[in-house]
Amino acid sequence: MRMRLEPTERRRQIVHAAMPLFARKGFSGTTTKEIAEAAQVSEGLLFKYFTNKTALYAAIIEVCSNDDPSRFEALAKLEPSTSSLALIVHDVVAYFATLNHRSAAEQSRHRMFLQSLSDDGEFARIGLAAFGAALMPLLERSLTAAHAAGDLAEVVPISQSFWLAALLQISTGSMAFHGGANPTQKRPAEEWAAETTRFILRGLGVKADAVQAACASIRWETWPAIDQGAITQAPVTLVRVA
Repeated sequence: MRMRLEPTERRRQIVHAAMPLFARKGFSGTTTKEIAEAAQVSEGLLFKYFTNKTALYAAIIEVCSNDDPSRFEALAKLEPSTSSLALIVHDVVAYFATLNHRSAAEQSRHRMFLQSLSDDGEFARIGLAAFGAALMPLLERSLTAAHAAGDLAEVVPISQSFWLAALLQISTGSMAFHGGANPTQKRPAEEWAAETTRFILRGLGVKADAVQAACASIRWETWPAIDQGAITQAPVTLVRVA
């Protein structure tokens, strides 16, 4: 017997049931029958909430693009500085480096992104746009402060450097599902997160000595590295690659 749910809850149930299917099979490879079965509803009820598969896919994109604003709100509270720049970069790097320890919904979202790249690209485009809109202003503020402090070797336009850094982080998340960036090296994940953070900071134009100073107080072994009370997720230990 199907449980009676409020319309909002039923809609959410269908969205979350569809995400792993889209993540595994892509948009074109997933049928409404499979989605209905996963959500434990009839196809008729599915179409009552979503007129077609495209409408459901659009709802998933909306949910994912607005997911977990608390992380970026906590980062936004940091005083702009070179140290804050390092914290922001590390926060994002460490998130992707520990993606295999994140929730099933977060993992499905990342897999949907990867599937989208080989499909119509819509989910990937919207996801990257939302990621950039949330993060670029925070980076730009601290880059301006770093420049004023004399910590930049050169001024690199954030519009150029951000996307290259984002692709590196996305690759890190993808490799986290399969034992880390280089499973053959058997290296601790915190070392990879630390080196990636320093690499990105140098790519943003930060001087080598300023990178070293800004990273000195970061707790590489845990994520998030900022005020954990301001973020809803529990800290995750960056485990060693097995």
